[in-house]
Amino acid sequence: MAIVLMPITYKRRDGVRPFLEAHLNELSVYGAVDKAYPYFDAYWQEAEQRWPYFIQCDEVCIGFAFVRRDPSGVWSIAEFYIAPAYRGRGAGFTAGVELIATRRGAWTLTVLANNAAAQKFWPKVLAASGAQGVRSQWRQDMVAYHFRIA
Repeated sequence: MAIVLMPITYKRRDGVRPFLEAHLNELSVYGAVDKAYPYFDAYWQEAEQRWPYFIQCDEVCIGFAFVRRDPSGVWSIAEFYIAPAYRGRGAGFTAGVELIATRRGAWTLTVLANNAAAQKFWPKVLAASGAQGVRSQWRQDMVAYHFRIA
């Protein structure tokens, strides 16, 4: 299984919309979600702060990830989605590890508190990515994981 994180160019940005819509629909089960996604265009306007990727498995696009870095230098995965037909095969795990392990520095990863699958998934990804000093902080409807990649 070959997993590739393919940067999404401006020309191909509309190809991510169906994945984003499916992702936001799934998230809406766990709480209020702005389905208009006001940050969408910023991923092609703020090239030094935001990175959009298609996630490909054996040359088939199976999902996407939006990575960002805030002005203080802290990394985060803003959105991460694997199409349901491709879940449970290790592709998402591999993509998640690659997204995190290849970016050194401080990270914050937030997960909706009621999303049991994500609550199981992300700690495993953090462990495999070499995350150091992982601590979790519960907020109203989210859990924030704070850690570093050396």
